[in-house]
Amino acid sequence: MDFSNQPAPQNPYAAGGSPSDTPPEEVGMAKQIKIVAILMMINGGICLLTGLFYVAIGFAAPNMFDADQIKQMQAQQPGQQHLDPETLKWMMIGIYGGMGSGGIIAGLLQLPAGLRNLRYRGRTFGIVALILGMIAASTCYCAPTSIALCVYGMIVYMNNDAKAAFAAHS
Repeated sequence: MDFSNQPAPQNPYAAGGSPSDTPPEEVGMAKQIKIVAILMMINGGICLLTGLFYVAIGFAAPNMFDADQIKQMQAQQPGQQHLDPETLKWMMIGIYGGMGSGGIIAGLLQLPAGLRNLRYRGRTFGIVALILGMIAASTCYCAPTSIALCVYGMIVYMNNDAKAAFAAHS
């Protein structure tokens, strides 16, 4: 049997066309830049809202109790050292404000970075926003998504295909 006249088998996994015909944003890992950018905007929005909620609670919670109520609650726990009500209020503002500021900073960085990265602009800004987005872990609620997004985003943004896609649009 002579197989020389038969056409070569087609590889279903091979990219079509020549490499020069394919835009750089459609090659390899660069296809995932838009996914990372959208996830960054979603995570940034959630972190921003969570941070604002923490700051609001920091200022609202101390005003829910007056000094007499705090002293009554502390009197029910004899043998322990108690803070005066004014110090306790400032501690709550500081703790919740500090926790919330991490989410606010992460959100204010990730929202515009994600928007720019959708148009293949600002790769360095996107990397900085991913890394600094980790401070949203101070809210506790945003820690899992911020960590996962940072790892995934860094894998995508450090890839040579992604670098070429950003370079082609700059």
